[in-house]
Amino acid sequence: MHDVTRVKENYFPLILFGLILSKGLSIIPDGQLVVSNGGGDCYCAPASFGRELPSRSKAPLDYLFLPSSNSQGCDAIQGINPLSEFILLMERGNCTFTDKAMNAQKAGASGVIIYNSLKGLYRGIAYGIDKTDYECGNGEAWVSDVQQPYWSSENQPDECTQNPKCSSRKCILTNVTDPELGTKACCAWDLYISIGGDATVGEQIDVPVAFITMSDADVLLANTDLQKGDLKVSMFLRPWSYYNLSSFLIWSLAVFTVLIGAYQSSTDIRIKLAAMDQGISPAAVQRGAGEEEAESLHLTVWHTLGFIVMASGLLFILYYFDVGLMVTLVYAISCSGALAALVLKPLFMGLFGKHADEVLCPCPQSVGGYVSMVDAACAISGLGIAVWWFLVRDTADYAWVLQDLFGVCLCVLFLSLIRLPNIKVASYLLVLAFCYDIFFVFISPLIFEHSIMVQVATGGEATADPTFCEKYPKDSGCQTREQLPMLLLMPRINDYHGGYAMLGLGDMVLPGLLVSFSLRLDYARRHTFLGGYFILMAIGYGIGLFMADVGVYVMQMGQPALLYLVPCTLGVFCLRAYCKGQLLELWENPAFLNTPVPLGEGSSKQQIYTADIGQEKRPLLANL
Repeated sequence: MHDVTRVKENYFPLILFGLILSKGLSIIPDGQLVVSNGGGDCYCAPASFGRELPSRSKAPLDYLFLPSSNSQGCDAIQGINPLSEFILLMERGNCTFTDKAMNAQKAGASGVIIYNSLKGLYRGIAYGIDKTDYECGNGEAWVSDVQQPYWSSENQPDECTQNPKCSSRKCILTNVTDPELGTKACCAWDLYISIGGDATVGEQIDVPVAFITMSDADVLLANTDLQKGDLKVSMFLRPWSYYNLSSFLIWSLAVFTVLIGAYQSSTDIRIKLAAMDQGISPAAVQRGAGEEEAESLHLTVWHTLGFIVMASGLLFILYYFDVGLMVTLVYAISCSGALAALVLKPLFMGLFGKHADEVLCPCPQSVGGYVSMVDAACAISGLGIAVWWFLVRDTADYAWVLQDLFGVCLCVLFLSLIRLPNIKVASYLLVLAFCYDIFFVFISPLIFEHSIMVQVATGGEATADPTFCEKYPKDSGCQTREQLPMLLLMPRINDYHGGYAMLGLGDMVLPGLLVSFSLRLDYARRHTFLGGYFILMAIGYGIGLFMADVGVYVMQMGQPALLYLVPCTLGVFCLRAYCKGQLLELWENPAFLNTPVPLGEGSSKQQIYTADIGQEKRPLLANL
């Protein structure tokens, strides 16, 4: 049986793209059984041995038979002489699953269906096994006079079978007895299981084998055509596509976030251009934009080195120490500020109108001098939403919406405030991040046994069996460390496996800095849309991210996204700059980013692809 936890997450700032994130361990029925007369259609869990189930289009319609004198198939099966291929329906119990399948294969069966049953749960003894076969918390009762056989309906007290928590509607005797009350019976588990057996025998089995539950078996066994030997069934893999629309949606959201962040980062350049086009001197423009320039941070080579060192150190700390909850809390608080600045403030400015800037209380000059109505509303609302998400992040189905909103706001705010001054710093940052990504994804497992990045992001793997974790998800063996939230999530659409496509924030932020730099450069040099760098970076980012996604699906394993993004952005930028003879100029410190060229030295105003300049003249100049 396939384990649904087949795909991994990763860690900020360099997180794998396009993966499936499962919310828990369970056995998923990957097979489907269709009955010719519709009396017993159900799902089934393929075995870990035997031939793989065919696709629906290639699945034959075969007769379904019950062994007449050997329902559990533990001995040689005789007395079946069909005129065509057939599938044998066998009861669980008394021998291994591989022995059952081998006996069926020797009898000429083209497939095997093993069904769960109370008789099979007893395994030849007088009671079931606690936690494995039953759970008293789901329903229990006492049987004063135990009847033979133990699986008899006489040993099924209504107080147990009719308990709303008992989904199987069947109870099994336990080894708990009382002189006055009798023997306790508890609700039996009826879940899909991963069936295995003797590996040596399993290698010799060349027919598909699958498992169905007691409740499905009851419907199938009640089919009158089965009793007459006239029932036909088809057994096949449920349709499933590894690629999902959610991957395209999260790709679109990432590209949108990077483009919006780049646009926000160029606000100061647009202000200067609008002012210069109205005849305001560059010196006045520089003074007017000074406040915004002071709020931004221009990275240096030392910043990039420190960033990689700190990211690596934090990764090791999270790998060796369980501090993920604290990181998640700090992240939530940080995102509340980004949400307040980008979403809530414009919203409240519109709601409060002329009262928006009314002072609620004075504050020290170092923090602004006063708190306005908008400031207070944004702070309270942003923090409230962050606390709300923190409390429901692991339980609410909608938690991913809030997480994506936080992630987009944080990335846009980061890109609007942090800037690359030249290609030298961009090259240091992206090349180091490129190596960092590859090391912690591909090389660290050779040194530390596990991928450090994957272990940190997923919280490790549960140690208990998936079937047990489906029953007891809160058991310590089924728990992992805190899964870090620094990524975008998108639920997989129409996928019975569930899970999420996801993308790390770092795979937007780091290449996004170069995309932002290219847009600022095009504004400053008054490049046309097709003649500038920004269009190449936007296309390169989209293609690089798409290649990372394709890599995941082709190789069926996580890919470090920067492995594709860096060549498609930094590599393309440097090649274009070299061909235009501008690489050396852009390598150190392009002064024209701070002093845009006058109108006429680049292209005409009508050719500038930022058509909003004219619309922004009045409000922008009002701030100068």
